[in-house]
Formats: sequence, C-alpha cells, structure tokens
Amino acid sequence: MTSPRALAIVAAAMAILTLAGRSLAGSSDPGQLIRISDSGDAINGPCGYYGHPSCKIDGPNACALLTAADLVSISGEPFTQQGSGPMRPLAGAQLINQCQYNGQGKQGYDIEITIVHTGGRAEFDKIGPGRHTRSVGGIGDAAYLTVVAAGADVQVLQGGTYFEIRLQSYSPNPNLGAWATAFARKAADRIKAK
Repeated sequence: MTSPRALAIVAAAMAILTLAGRSLAGSSDPGQLIRISDSGDAINGPCGYYGHPSCKIDGPNACALLTAADLVSISGEPFTQQGSGPMRPLAGAQLINQCQYNGQGKQGYDIEITIVHTGGRAEFDKIGPGRHTRSVGGIGDAAYLTVVAAGADVQVLQGGTYFEIRLQSYSPNPNLGAWATAFARKAADRIKAK
C-alpha cells in the first residue's frame, strides 16, 4: 500500500516536471508542448529518440538516403546503423537530420555520416573549392569532394536538398574518396527519384 506522503511526493514531482516542460516549450498551454501531425510525427517538440514520436520533417530522412546494404554493396565492408535519423532533443531546438553507420573495415574503424542540411542551395553556395576541396561531376546538380589521409567529405546539392556524406578512418584508407563519391551518388539518385 502506498503511503499518503509518497503520493504527495509523486504528485509534486509531476507538477514540477509539467511546469518545467511548459517553460522549456515557451508556453503555458499543455497542448502546445508537442504538436503531433496526422501521421503521428512530432512537429515541434522532442522527437526521434528514447520513446518520443518520430520527427515530422520537410525533405528526406537522412537514414533513408543510404542503407547499411548500400554501404556494403559499394565498399565490401560491414556497417551497422547507429541512431534512427532525425531527432530534436528539446522543444524549440533545431532538428538534427543525420544518420551514422559504424563499421570495422580492413583499414581501421570507419564512420559514415549522412547529414541533410537546412537551407538548400543558399547554404550549399557558401561552400566552394579550397585547398583540399574540388568540384566533382556526375553527382546531383553540383558537388564538392574533400579527401585527406584519414577522411573524405562530399557535399551535394540535388534539387533543393543539400546533404553531406562524411567518412572518417582511424588509419589511412585509400578507398575513402571513391566510397564517399559512390555513396553520395546513390543518395542523390534517391532524392532525384522522389
């Protein structure tokens, strides 16, 4: 049997959490804490992790652009998805639309991250060729590739979507540039097909 004191403590804790949640959301209306779309996705509140609803996003889900099977077919290396794609840790926080795959390759521990940036062409146009960065054709509408000894990064504009594929290795891997380019081409083709 639960004591009246324990019930009072639980009720007080729930009231504090409710007020804190309203404060974080910037509203005293509990209906404004997390708006849910008709499909059950969170529009403005915490989403995409730890039992929260999935996030409602405009544009592609980063984890739908490349699958673990795509990575294996291109690289011949096993990859495991880490995380579930788009997430927002707090109400009002910026949506994080990225997907990470970890793998133990022959050349060391490789990490692949797909990031879908907000801002489309306006954001993409802020980057350009640099010391290690060059323009590459055949990927989306425009793309830039950066390759260094332990990593490769491809930034791509496909239609109105700007995304990035980033590979890192803890030891030099001569395949990273070719893999990043092939992964980016696959992701751009998926966006174009929609």
